[in-house]
Amino acid sequence: MKAAQCFEMNGSSPQFLYTKVICRLENKLYCSRTARRIPTGSRNIDPQSLTNTTLIPIDAYSPRFTAGMTRAPSPLPPNTYIKQPNLLAYDAELRPDLHMLQDIEACEILKRHPHENLATYYGCEVSNDGRVVGLCFEAYQQTLMEMVNPGHLSKHHPPDCSSTAADNYISAIRNGIHHIHSLNLAHNDLNPSNIMFDAHDKPVIIDFDSCLPFDSCVSTAKRTHGWFNPEIKISDPQNDWDALSEMHAWLHGTTEKYKFS
Repeated sequence: MKAAQCFEMNGSSPQFLYTKVICRLENKLYCSRTARRIPTGSRNIDPQSLTNTTLIPIDAYSPRFTAGMTRAPSPLPPNTYIKQPNLLAYDAELRPDLHMLQDIEACEILKRHPHENLATYYGCEVSNDGRVVGLCFEAYQQTLMEMVNPGHLSKHHPPDCSSTAADNYISAIRNGIHHIHSLNLAHNDLNPSNIMFDAHDKPVIIDFDSCLPFDSCVSTAKRTHGWFNPEIKISDPQNDWDALSEMHAWLHGTTEKYKFS
């Protein structure tokens, strides 16, 4: 079992709603709720307390491997990270497919058009029955958030970062964004936790499950609280430029926004 507490904002304060629980029964996965406050990650859950139990369709988290998808090499290259769907994000109405196919489509485009400031994608890990069970990437060790904000303070606390380093990071991220946009895609979830560093301390953009063609609907896409405008419902290059402006101000410890394009 896996568990995560769910909240909603009541004014400026988060209010507990329920704990979402993912459980496995007879090799099938189910999404349930409990009114009890179970610590996130806990496996000590009373099955009798579960309600709203829904079967998670296998296609939601493990789609069929089809033509147009890349099979990851076997054996996998050393230093490989296997990304698997976040089952706790499953919502039968809002996120019925966990965006696995969406993630694969973006990664396949980026694989055909690689860039030094984008994560290296190797392909799909495929099960014996022909289903995608993970997406394989080069592994990176540290996010921008972890590098400059080791205390895990909020966005409103200035990070530990020199102006020179901040400008270098922003320049590299901007190059990666320009490349994504040249492919008629927008990332739509740009934030310091989706920027990592390779072995040569070069920033690379990761996490493409919200990366969509221009004008696509992003109302159900996974985006990071505090780093996007919830009123924006479409995939647009301006989403990334606005996020980069927020990141620029945050890294420089100022409220002044720099306009990027």
